[in-house]
Amino acid sequence: MASPERILKALRGLVCVYKPVDIQLNSFKKTILNRIVEECNLVLPQAEQKIIDYPLVEENENGALVIVGSRRQRDYCHDPLVVGSSFRVEDIRMDEYTSMEATTSGVCLFGINEGCDLLPQIRDNAWSSTYRLEGTLGKKTRENLIKGRVTETAEFESISRGKVQKLFGKILSNFRRLSFELSGIDPQSETVFELARRGIPRPSVPGQLLMHRLELVIWKPPYFAIELSCSGETDATLRNFVNEIGLSLGTLASPVRLTRRGIGRFQAENALLSKQLNLQNFVRNIALNHEILLNHRRNTSPIFEETKPKELERKVIDAIGLRSQSEPLDAMKPYWKREYN
Repeated sequence: MASPERILKALRGLVCVYKPVDIQLNSFKKTILNRIVEECNLVLPQAEQKIIDYPLVEENENGALVIVGSRRQRDYCHDPLVVGSSFRVEDIRMDEYTSMEATTSGVCLFGINEGCDLLPQIRDNAWSSTYRLEGTLGKKTRENLIKGRVTETAEFESISRGKVQKLFGKILSNFRRLSFELSGIDPQSETVFELARRGIPRPSVPGQLLMHRLELVIWKPPYFAIELSCSGETDATLRNFVNEIGLSLGTLASPVRLTRRGIGRFQAENALLSKQLNLQNFVRNIALNHEILLNHRRNTSPIFEETKPKELERKVIDAIGLRSQSEPLDAMKPYWKREYN
């Protein structure tokens, strides 16, 4: 039987949720908290409504109060309308891994109760986040906002795909050199050579912007889309980065859409959708994120790694109900029964 102690014990850890676009992060947090509190109050057993004999008191001729009878009625001592609900929003602590603008959608990582104490340590790990950034050439918006007013226009017909890819190669080269400078390792040592052979080292300066991957996935001028992996970023930094791309190409550019695909090992496949926000999925997601976090802590590699365990990914997908079959899928097996004569 569910009890407040068991529920609070289960609600300790990290929750990975997919935030829709055009929703403030604080409003999204309130929605999650209200859903958790509502679900917690529903699963708790209702207090038994007792029937008591309520005494009827009247004043006699001498002015003394005497009991003249009784009336059977409900006992309201434990009624929720009198004592309130078992859970309230103030009972649950919740904090986000990093801030997120309303125009940005994608994966959000929240700490619940004791899970909030893990967030500072996770931020110090300088995890690499994956984004999809879409923009348009020839326009500049006010403060480079995604839905801002257009303030300037410019020609862009001379920009080619090869020119953009050449620029991305230079940007990645500069960030790669910066990552080795911030690693605090002697550039002439053998350790630097080994790290360069394996990948990009993790920065020793927290909050420093580093890009590890930058790829042009769609090129239909004036529209373009890029996918990038970076650490130490903010939404404003990525929005300004689109404008800097346009300036480096000799034109202007403005962001159109910003989507976060993943935070470290926590990818979009692990995130709960808005229609999946219920207590059962929250508890499952916390348990799975705990396993992912333990697996990440075992990895003490000084470089960034983009791969993730395949078995763990399949297990996370099954846990949130996206795959219901228990046996492996057989593509050659028909949906109808075979009958042989």
